[in-house]
Amino acid sequence: MESCRHLEHASYGIASISHMMETARIQGEDLYGTELEMRLEKALEVHVPYGIREYAELGFL
Repeated sequence: MESCRHLEHASYGIASISHMMETARIQGEDLYGTELEMRLEKALEVHVPYGIREYAELGFL
């Protein structure tokens, strides 16, 4: 799992999924009510606690 090595690399994948979903929404196709929304939500649930800790260690929080 990429998040065990470096959080930044895993964040790239999460960001690309969210950008794709938002682009589709703007173009008239709502992907937020699909399995993609659930996958994005689960990925964020796993990564957010680590990201917050990393930002706090860097002095951003």
